[in-house]
Amino acid sequence: MCLGRHTYGNGCDLPYASVAAIEQAVADYYATIVLSEEAVARVKRTLLKVAKRRNASVLRMAKRDRKRILDLEAERRKLLQAHLAGAVPVDLLREEQERIKTELANAGASLANTEIHWEVLEANLTKALELVTRLDKAYLAADHTVRRYFNQAVLEGVFIDVDGRIAYAD
Repeated sequence: MCLGRHTYGNGCDLPYASVAAIEQAVADYYATIVLSEEAVARVKRTLLKVAKRRNASVLRMAKRDRKRILDLEAERRKLLQAHLAGAVPVDLLREEQERIKTELANAGASLANTEIHWEVLEANLTKALELVTRLDKAYLAADHTVRRYFNQAVLEGVFIDVDGRIAYAD
């Protein structure tokens, strides 16, 4: 509806147009935008470069966490051997066992976290590559706030005439 007609009585004769119909028309317009193979390849290269850089960082973190786990396990065994040899009293043994247990849990959680991040990154990369070639699907999958940003980034305006035809300024 025309807010100007209802609020200010400005004489606008534009009939009611449903938001769903307008959004579908915008999505249909986005379906006509075809990115060149070169543009898609450029986006893919950029995303893969970022993913590889991220993966290298994640692999370094995972390697560090695996080494920390091995070191802590070795420390635990040495501590037990020292206790059995009578060099470490029981109270100190318990204290050190708790510390090692906590550090092992932290290193294990960190290792698991790096693996989860790579899976999420791969899934997002795949999704992004699918959406970059289908702008209409990306638009329809977005919430209203993202759709607004999408439209602001791509379109200058959406115009609806009295007959309900929609025109775009891009």
